[in-house]
Amino acid sequence: MAIGALALATADSILLIFGTEASTNLLMLLGVLVILTLLVINILGVKLTRIAQTVLTVSKVLVLVALILFGLFFVNLENITADFAPYGYANLGIGIMITLWAYLGAEEITPPAEEAKHPEKTIPLVIVITIATAMVIYVLASVVSIGVLGYKALASYDIRGVEMVAREIWGDAGGVIFSLFMVFSFSAVINSVLLANSRIL
Repeated sequence: MAIGALALATADSILLIFGTEASTNLLMLLGVLVILTLLVINILGVKLTRIAQTVLTVSKVLVLVALILFGLFFVNLENITADFAPYGYANLGIGIMITLWAYLGAEEITPPAEEAKHPEKTIPLVIVITIATAMVIYVLASVVSIGVLGYKALASYDIRGVEMVAREIWGDAGGVIFSLFMVFSFSAVINSVLLANSRIL
């Protein structure tokens, strides 16, 4: 179910890049092609899967780092300092709990441990590095996004909030850049799920 949903989201982002209208049939076809492509990579072996995962992960991280660095020039400090917890600190805690889903996936590092070199040392280290890196990037991206748009405007765009930040920074090209980020992100998750779940089974 997760792979299917992510494949459709990937297909939707690809169509957005090319400005093509997302009909149901086209979404389904493109979604199946995304799954088949990653499936073939996984069938061909763990080395190719590792290369694909590295390329996808580095690509999406570079987009986020670029958003953070370029976004710093568009940050209005008043957006960050004013109303830090406008709905109270209790709701801030609930918001933090909701964001924890973004850190899910680090556990997917463990199933392929049998194919890793010195897994007893490398796997725990990689999990810690992954979570720490994600935490720094997510927090900085959130601070910059709030600084650029303000929390009210950011929230009003719902799931397109960060895309609007990208558009504020890079104009119309920001939409394409953000769609590329979504393609890299969703594909990386599909690839890691295929890799991990096949080992679990």
